[in-house]
Amino acid sequence: MVFIRNQRGAAKLCYEGFSYSKKKETKSKIRWKCSQRRSENCKGTVTTDNPVS
Repeated sequence: MVFIRNQRGAAKLCYEGFSYSKKKETKSKIRWKCSQRRSENCKGTVTTDNPVS
């Protein structure tokens, strides 16, 4: 799992060959949605603890 920034500076999560964009953030969790939802038909989501270390 690697965290990167896109061209606009937003956080992206890279995991197992897919990239995920931040969808929702709460005090304790961050939910990420697959960035390739349309092109690769990726319907996956990832939930991480917030703040991520």
